[in-house]
Amino acid sequence: MQPTQHYPEATVGALIFDPAGWLFLMQSHKWAGKYVVPGGHVELGETLEAALRREVMEETGLTIHDITFVGVQEFIYDPTYWRRRHFVFFDYACRTDTTEVHLNDEAEAYVWATLDEALRLPIEPYTEKTIRTYLAQQADGQRRAPVDDAAVQVIPAGPADRPVLANLLELYLHDFSEFDEAEIGPDGCYGYVYLDSYWSEPGRYAFLIQVEGRLAGFALVRTLETGEDPLRSIAEFFVLRKYRRRGVGRTTAFRLFDRLPGRWEVNQDAANLPAQAFWRRVIGEYTCGRFVEGWQADQEPVGPVQRFGGSEQP
Repeated sequence: MQPTQHYPEATVGALIFDPAGWLFLMQSHKWAGKYVVPGGHVELGETLEAALRREVMEETGLTIHDITFVGVQEFIYDPTYWRRRHFVFFDYACRTDTTEVHLNDEAEAYVWATLDEALRLPIEPYTEKTIRTYLAQQADGQRRAPVDDAAVQVIPAGPADRPVLANLLELYLHDFSEFDEAEIGPDGCYGYVYLDSYWSEPGRYAFLIQVEGRLAGFALVRTLETGEDPLRSIAEFFVLRKYRRRGVGRTTAFRLFDRLPGRWEVNQDAANLPAQAFWRRVIGEYTCGRFVEGWQADQEPVGPVQRFGGSEQP
């Protein structure tokens, strides 16, 4: 009798590359004999990377390094797996210095293959998606080098920074008009009526984002409930296009969550699919998958909302 799940299970998976750049895949009975990447569940109190190293060592005997995050996938009772389970997959790429493999009972055989060869093998669909996501990131990374965390500054904005924030908000509102179809004013501006509230109302926080001292975006945070376990929300969040998909948004979000502890909820417009993917990935990584997602229908923006921290922690 298989154990009952009360919450989704956080798991990790590894695209492992040998010194020649070949990918490790193993054939597993749990996936109907198809090829998969090694990985498994995250234990209580364990970081995602620690879980990845442990699972890879247990299943293959390989020691890994140069670990980079690839993406998050949801697995909800998919019959491609041998048991009825709900997983949240955290996928990584990494390297190893050897091709000497010692399989445990999770797999029956293994191969080292180029990425093109791997995609021609009978691989399960979640592994295929991870490989294709990795390839897309590698192609994009040739044009967009990641920004080091230490180069990102998240700086509280004071009243003197109002003109800078107002200008950045115009760029943000222009981007967002793709989803909310906002009309520009006769003065050529969208305008943001809540801006002055960030220096006149308690519980509102404005931040400028800089990369190596250069403006890269902003974040506005609201406190929805006060007390010992406050509830905060990302009101607005904007990263300049030059710095997107380079880790700046992720680093900024992590800094905000650390700086303002308590409960959090993050809403996205139903039409803004890129924002939904970003926040699910970032919040999933920050909380090790321990967040809940609902649907906000009674106020703007109508769409998904992720909640975590405090009593919201599953």
